[in-house]
Amino acid sequence: MSQENIDLVRGLYAELASESSTQEFERRLTDEALGRFLDPEIEWVPVSHSLLAVDSYRGFDGVRRFWGEFLSTWETYRVELLRVFDAGDRVAVVVRIVGQTHELEVEETRSSLLTIRDGRVVHVQSFADPEGAAEAAAPAVSDQPVRGFAAAINRYDLEAALDVCHPDIEFRSVLGVDGRAYVGHDGIRRYFEDISSAWEEWRVDVHETAAAPGGRVIIEMTMHAHGKGSGAPLAAFAAHIWTLRDGKLVRNELFRDRQEAEHAAGMH
Repeated sequence: MSQENIDLVRGLYAELASESSTQEFERRLTDEALGRFLDPEIEWVPVSHSLLAVDSYRGFDGVRRFWGEFLSTWETYRVELLRVFDAGDRVAVVVRIVGQTHELEVEETRSSLLTIRDGRVVHVQSFADPEGAAEAAAPAVSDQPVRGFAAAINRYDLEAALDVCHPDIEFRSVLGVDGRAYVGHDGIRRYFEDISSAWEEWRVDVHETAAAPGGRVIIEMTMHAHGKGSGAPLAAFAAHIWTLRDGKLVRNELFRDRQEAEHAAGMH
């Protein structure tokens, strides 16, 4: 994660979100103040089909105009930054807008995707959907390596598993021994040996895969197995958030709780 980009965006929203009148807002947001966060060529694109005057606002004057028009529709408002996550040279944010307009109490949750260049925000795309920015930030990533790895475990097909694993893979599994990580292709070989020695039979039922921010893939499954010798059954939900490198599996995060996994993957 680029902490510098995250800090930049947090600072920008702290500046923009502080409650004030339109006149106070415009006086406060001088070129010098905006220049701490924004590139002079900034383009700010509002939510599609919004009531604002134009489709995009450019430069510091455009940003002041955008926020001036936004503020003019509210009697009171507050912007709360709910989530921030890194997407390379972009940062996705989810915000809650709470306020009063035309004597009505309003609470909305929206998202924005900010592009960073040379330490300044150069483009902002706004979305009405809270998940819109995360979906736009996620590159098109195939779930084939993730599904292929699960299928290889079901078939006990070591070569097929190695084919979708990066040489630097670090893997943790519900079926593994002592909760240890299996590192590299040699680690995957040990994993197959471990499950064969510990379990009489096993099966992975895949429920769902989905793209997650940062080019990751989440897979949700239930693991079924019977202990070797004892025959003791195991049925456990597991979710893996996979990071890919060069189209191959390189690292997973293992969760036993569906909501925790989806939250960690940026799906909520």
